[in-house]
Amino acid sequence: MPGHPPPHPYPPDPDVVEELPEDRIDFSRSLALFSRGYSRELQLDLEGAVTHYRRVLEIDPHYYELYLRLAHHYIRLDRIDQAEEIMDALIAVNPTHPQAHIWKALVHRTAEQPERAKAAYRRAMELDPSLVIPYLQLANMYLQEGDTEETIRILKEGLDHTDQPVALMRLLGDVYLRRSDDAAEPDRASVYRERAVTLFKDALEEEPDDPSLLYSLARLYLLDERLDEAISVFEQLEVLRPEDMPLKWQLADAYILAGRPEQAIQALEEVAERHPANARLYMRLGELYRAIGDAEGARINFKQATQTGRPDPSAWLNLALVQMEDDWESAVESLYAGLQLMPDNPRMQELMAYVYHENDKHEQALHHFEQAENLFREQEQVFPSTHFLLFYAVSSLHAGSTEQTAELLVRAVEQDPVALDGFAHVVFQSDTDTVREDARMIWDLVAEALPDNPFVPMYIGYLNSYEKEYGKAITAFDEAVERARTTGQEDALDAAFYFWYAAAHEREGDIERAEKLFYECLERDPEHAEAYNYLAYMWAEKGMNLDRAYEYVTIALEQKPDSGAFIDTLGWIYYMQGEYEKAYDEIKRALELLPDDPTVLDHMGDIYLKLDDLDNALTKWKRSFVIDPDNEEVEDKLADHGADLEALREEAARRKEEPEEDPDGKTAPEEQEDIPDEEAPDSTPEEPAAAPNAPELFEPVTRN
Repeated sequence: MPGHPPPHPYPPDPDVVEELPEDRIDFSRSLALFSRGYSRELQLDLEGAVTHYRRVLEIDPHYYELYLRLAHHYIRLDRIDQAEEIMDALIAVNPTHPQAHIWKALVHRTAEQPERAKAAYRRAMELDPSLVIPYLQLANMYLQEGDTEETIRILKEGLDHTDQPVALMRLLGDVYLRRSDDAAEPDRASVYRERAVTLFKDALEEEPDDPSLLYSLARLYLLDERLDEAISVFEQLEVLRPEDMPLKWQLADAYILAGRPEQAIQALEEVAERHPANARLYMRLGELYRAIGDAEGARINFKQATQTGRPDPSAWLNLALVQMEDDWESAVESLYAGLQLMPDNPRMQELMAYVYHENDKHEQALHHFEQAENLFREQEQVFPSTHFLLFYAVSSLHAGSTEQTAELLVRAVEQDPVALDGFAHVVFQSDTDTVREDARMIWDLVAEALPDNPFVPMYIGYLNSYEKEYGKAITAFDEAVERARTTGQEDALDAAFYFWYAAAHEREGDIERAEKLFYECLERDPEHAEAYNYLAYMWAEKGMNLDRAYEYVTIALEQKPDSGAFIDTLGWIYYMQGEYEKAYDEIKRALELLPDDPTVLDHMGDIYLKLDDLDNALTKWKRSFVIDPDNEEVEDKLADHGADLEALREEAARRKEEPEEDPDGKTAPEEQEDIPDEEAPDSTPEEPAAAPNAPELFEPVTRN
């Protein structure tokens, strides 16, 4: 799958390293190896990563943090013994280092070896009784096992030894809170809650501005129905973090955590009756209603918040968010009303842009994106994320502003290279030819602006492959390879890139070059099933290397035994070997999975002809031709046997105007070829789309 480049700088050239002072050579080598390992890690090549990291430790065995990283990767590779060995190696280097035993405990926990983890934590506590982490983690383990008595004992022991007690107080308070929830007698539950309150208050004396402690204290007050005190704590939090909108939702969330949403609503509404001018209460009520799925209750309270007290942009934003779920025009009206009161609020302009964007009103979206950007800059606020720039660029694309789109995309890519993936999804999912034509010009402009970026020509190659302009695709892929080589990013071009590179050469008839590139793909991903199948089918079509083709398609089918395309390849190999009965059985099975695939239908027609069944052969060829009337080989077969080609072309035209669907309502498989298989970026205003990391842009090519 196409990814994004590993972070710079890349490892220095070996010649440069040799020129360094002697005492820096080891450091430079270890840094270079670490960089290579990190690059492999970003590409999800854990084997490559651990190989380089092990070499770093050979140079610098005192790089303690790297032992933990290695152990983590070994666990992900299901090599628990090596994870344990690497932690033992760390302890051998520094046996009295308590952190080493803490890390070893973490490895044991990940490997689901709780008793060994507990022993490691206890050893760390013996080495340094003042450390907080061993007490905290050991207590958490017992808490997860339901042993609250031992949890409390460990936490109290920690409080006797450490001079940083806040985390231990916090957990002990949570344990008492849990006991209060489990207590059968109300009086006993109240005692436990009071102990928790005392602990949280003591902790706040150490860290008076700790938001999580304030949250915990507010929840306790809510559990005891001390609403005024709870509100007071939330007010204190709001003073500390006035711009943190989620903070304003915590009062309602606390009731939800307590499992009493109806009481939460009733209690807050009683407070609202006593404080009818308090917009914050309506905001909290709105969030609580929203949390329990009551959109109408949320809308009423957010609207009330917009009409109470001083104008608060968060009230208008939340009202619009609720409304846009089922009536985006009402959301627009609310945001316009808010902007009349607060015309300089960039967040409302931003949300307005997202609302228009989501509803394909790109001219209006562009206007509000521009307004939001200007306001963010004028007010010197933190500029919006890459997602803002990405959506801004997409609206600009749909509005036909190619130069502006390119400029925005360059900015987004400079901020985060993954933005290219998100933009590519939009392009490949579009059913508008104009969008793809504009995208071609945009990517050309981006390629000029980012001459060292190999991924821009890579996407140009994908777009040309999508448009079946394989010669142009090869030119773009060549440019991507050249840029990667020049900038030292060869490893960033992954197996998926070489798969499409090879497929383009095969489509252009360069079988020898295609083979080499498919092998390059398999070198990067030895389990790339589509590459094995493509090679097998390519050889079968040419009647060459049939034994190896059989071997390769067998490997592909071991990974995807229900792939109709792979089964068709197997059948076609049998056909080319003259084993027509075996070919019939496999192609029949492929047709059950891909009933409207023109290639499989064509193959079945050829098999029927070999089995002296011309009527069925003609039936399959006709069906194949109606689905794919541009196939000249099928056309020649039909013409040779006197079929009415004009009538079939008319049927094909009707089918194109009214696409058929399979029983599940999905487009026929051949029509899915080259369609992006990921959804376009989700553009919910609260969290504008994260561009997918290294998406597969097309369905894998499996045949000519």
